[in-house]
Amino acid sequence: MSTVPSIELPVEIWRKILEPTLPDQGAAISLVNQMFFEIAIARRYKSVSWGFMRRDNARGLHALKSPLVSRYIQELCIHITPSNLFAPPPKPTLRGRIFAKNTTPILPEVAKNEAQEFLEGFTDPVDLSGRFPSLRLLAISATSGPWELRHYHPFQMIFKAPIRQATQSVAATVRILVLTIPLELYRDGVSACDLNFPLLEDLHMEFHVAYLTTDYEGIFTTSVVPFVNRHSQSLTKLSFGTTQPRDDCPQRVYTFEALMGGLSHIQGLLSFTFYWFILPTMEPSLHKLSQFIHAHSATLSKLTLSLFHSFPVGPRSHFVRNMKLSFREISRFYTPSTLFSHRPFTEALQSCRMLKKLDCTLLGQDSFRLNDATPFLLWFPTLKSAQTLTTLHLRYNRFNQADIIKLVSSADLSSLRDLSIRCWSLNVTLFDIFADRLGSLQELRVSISGISTRASPSEVSVPQEQLGPDSPFLLDLQGSSYPGWMSLTALYLPLEDEEALKARRYMACCWGSWEEECWLSESQFPETFPKLQTFGAKIN
Repeated sequence: MSTVPSIELPVEIWRKILEPTLPDQGAAISLVNQMFFEIAIARRYKSVSWGFMRRDNARGLHALKSPLVSRYIQELCIHITPSNLFAPPPKPTLRGRIFAKNTTPILPEVAKNEAQEFLEGFTDPVDLSGRFPSLRLLAISATSGPWELRHYHPFQMIFKAPIRQATQSVAATVRILVLTIPLELYRDGVSACDLNFPLLEDLHMEFHVAYLTTDYEGIFTTSVVPFVNRHSQSLTKLSFGTTQPRDDCPQRVYTFEALMGGLSHIQGLLSFTFYWFILPTMEPSLHKLSQFIHAHSATLSKLTLSLFHSFPVGPRSHFVRNMKLSFREISRFYTPSTLFSHRPFTEALQSCRMLKKLDCTLLGQDSFRLNDATPFLLWFPTLKSAQTLTTLHLRYNRFNQADIIKLVSSADLSSLRDLSIRCWSLNVTLFDIFADRLGSLQELRVSISGISTRASPSEVSVPQEQLGPDSPFLLDLQGSSYPGWMSLTALYLPLEDEEALKARRYMACCWGSWEEECWLSESQFPETFPKLQTFGAKIN
């Protein structure tokens, strides 16, 4: 192997040159010279996932144990499954069951798996500071299902110290921290909420409890809020979320008054994401959320607001007849008429004058299509940041096309560059309005459930395959031309077909994959959009 490249260039330039190469070409690239070898290794092990007793453990364990590889790791994702860390208890014999005596329970034996093998290579305390000098992202998630609960207490007794020590040793370089763990880990000190990450810029926290009796509000006050406030000087991105409730259990939907009310001012906050399920008792919580958004209105440039009252329920069986995806409502208290009368919409969002990116997910999927969308249509134009928005995503809520036209026509969206929206039925009238009102739009994504014609918008059809040359919708599209819409370069029209989705799920269960089909191709309307470079119309 040569140690000197044939052309003397900085490593950064060679890294850019080799970016278009395929990942499976890394072995051949690494044989060129020492510089190419280091670039190939850094690319292959830039992101490493390690879940205890998972398929990727062999590669992850090799990357973590080898200093020659671990020094290139920039993103480390660890998933903890407490039950997999302990060996199963021995099965009692018949004699043992008959003559069993009341004895003090013994802690389960630690399983001889990758976790124990990795920890045995370190002395006490566990120090990983010299092994991950390039680490920038640390993601920790933990399973807390019913099977894991009986192993929680021995888990936190045995692994609490190593986890705290390992996290503390790499805290100096971490800039992005993602925590998807039970709130009990914060309460018991396993998550090391008392640590300081001096360079932390991006914090993502998703909350759930392992036990229904857990005082989650107390944990918010004593552990989570102080941890966030400790990093208020360095944070620029903050994300809070909650996992989907299981079995329609209202006890797993948490109020967030203590969480949002205790946060201090974050001077440089540019992006805020809030993902939560809401109940009728959350009036004070919404008020605290409004106060937090209003306090940071001068710096926020990106806001992702997701307030649900229903959640998707997938199929419980692999049979086709049970493959319908439904949505269960946990509360019908909030409707479009009542939601937009609360302070997050009447005060907080109105004060955000610097917003560039807005992503909204509200109530249920069809709340605005089946009910009256007028409250949303009246609220949106009042946003003072509408004129400066460059990105608007409404990818969850499904609208009627007439409501989308009213939305675009009533607000000044002259700066919009990226728009994602869901439409129940699409015809080319929508493109006519977009070309006239959104002259700067560069990327457009319209998720649809059916198509119609300009002459008969009420007659909706759902294509099961690519449209034929005599399709009325295709003829409308071919007959339309937008020569003045020079900014549009990317157009996506995914079709959400429930019947096709059933068939694809069945094929996935039987054969593991399926071929993706498109209901429309760019070659069928070559003259409609003059500068279109990227097009997609898959059947999802």
